[in-house]
Amino acid sequence: MFENIYNRNKSEFELVCRGTAGNKLEPLLEYLSNSDFYYAPAAKSFHDNYPGGLYDHSKLLYSELYSLRAKMRKNWSDLEILLIAFGHDLCKVNLYEANIDQYGVITYSYNPLMSDKGHGTESLSILASLIPDLINERIAVSIVCHMGLWTKDIPNICEYMRESQTKDDIVFFTHSADMIASRIGKSASTVKLTDDKTDIIIG
Repeated sequence: MFENIYNRNKSEFELVCRGTAGNKLEPLLEYLSNSDFYYAPAAKSFHDNYPGGLYDHSKLLYSELYSLRAKMRKNWSDLEILLIAFGHDLCKVNLYEANIDQYGVITYSYNPLMSDKGHGTESLSILASLIPDLINERIAVSIVCHMGLWTKDIPNICEYMRESQTKDDIVFFTHSADMIASRIGKSASTVKLTDDKTDIIIG
């Protein structure tokens, strides 16, 4: 199920990764290939709440950070932007379970085998376990703080954000880009499987 979405997103992302970092991201790519990352939703009922929504949201964040780098004349590397954008919500991998009714309408519930441990720190933990040698402070703090003041898993987040942004303002820009991507993303009222059950119709 969702074969078209999986194949399309997987092919695109692997091309970008190998063009950016050669074979250095293979552990990450293998992990994603064996997960629902390419066809998972970004949320149950908010932005990008459809199969492939998590990938689409990450891709929007990636585009926003690229645009901000050019506008603000920053020295963020292509790899840093890539890992921040596609790593920031890894905590959502395998988190949602698709429920499909007799009419092909898709809704989501939390996977009972998974726990929602938080956003930034859990996502960073997954990414760092796969490619530890590629994670620098800029990537780590940007992922941990991407929710801004909505971050619940960091004590004294206001002070932590203030200090982090003072040292490296990509922390602020990552949060801003995530907010923009969340607003741009689709919030579907209805999601249905197509007749061949490999793609979707968003209503």
